[in-house]
Amino acid sequence: MDKIDHFIEMEENYLAVDQAVNDLMHQLEAFQSQKEKVKKLIEYYGSQQWYDHQELDNMGLLPKTSTRAVLGQDYAYDTLNNLKECAIQMLEISTDILKIY
Repeated sequence: MDKIDHFIEMEENYLAVDQAVNDLMHQLEAFQSQKEKVKKLIEYYGSQQWYDHQELDNMGLLPKTSTRAVLGQDYAYDTLNNLKECAIQMLEISTDILKIY
């Protein structure tokens, strides 16, 4: 690969990395505003209040206009598990970047 081809490759590499970093920063900023809601969901899922709400739902006492996703074991569990996987992946990526930087 000659110098010009290498330069072109590195410029394309830079532009791709720059775009990915900017996209990630915007996503992290958006997610940052959800931290309190994440905390509430973690504390709620599987709590006594969660079980009480399931019982109310089983008795037909919850509003019919509401969804029941938060009471579904699969939905909330999957969301929280995905959150955990994202957190692990962010730690791994951060560690890798810090090792090479």
